[in-house]
Amino acid sequence: MKSIKKLAVLIIPLYLFAGLLYAEIKHNGLTYGTIKSPITGKVWLDRNLGASQACTSFDDKACYGDYYQWGRAADGHEKTNSKVVSTQAKSSSNVGHGDFIKSPFSGERYDWAYEVDKDGSIREANWNPCPKGYKVPTSGELIAERYGIYNKDDAYNKLKLPLAGYRSSHLGSFNNQGSHGYLWSSSAKDFDAYYIDFDSSKVALYDNDRALGLSIRCIED
Repeated sequence: MKSIKKLAVLIIPLYLFAGLLYAEIKHNGLTYGTIKSPITGKVWLDRNLGASQACTSFDDKACYGDYYQWGRAADGHEKTNSKVVSTQAKSSSNVGHGDFIKSPFSGERYDWAYEVDKDGSIREANWNPCPKGYKVPTSGELIAERYGIYNKDDAYNKLKLPLAGYRSSHLGSFNNQGSHGYLWSSSAKDFDAYYIDFDSSKVALYDNDRALGLSIRCIED
């Protein structure tokens, strides 16, 4: 990815609440807080990218946030009302529109930009829709949190993670909302990318289509 349009970010000074350091971060018209993991000590944003508020429950729709295709900038495709198209992107850094690109039903082409970045290495090296000082977590960073999160209740209680579901890479429809939560990692694998999946009984790391629309929770860089 040669370039990503820089997004306006403002970090407001830190405040002390109940002995915890708390920062307000303004990014793309929204104000985010931070949350410190009781498992790893890492600092995360307190909600998914695009969410209007931090979660009040694991099925709080106001905190579901946006649904990003892996490696793709915040160009409008991540919004729930974006149109669905089937034409593959000719650039991984500047798609030229804000439509959600569905993937064909075949092999390595479960992607939105397979013609220009088949192995995902360009996007893996450059993708960051997060505020300044934050990034999309690696698969290793997600795995580290997994060792203290075993189901949806842990995910909500420890990191305020919701069951936002996913956007289908083939149809553009929304699925598993209220029953599963998914978070992209920044890590590619062959023709796929890693993500974490959590529900009422498990938390697991998988790899799947890069054209899927999943949530992003940014971690401090």
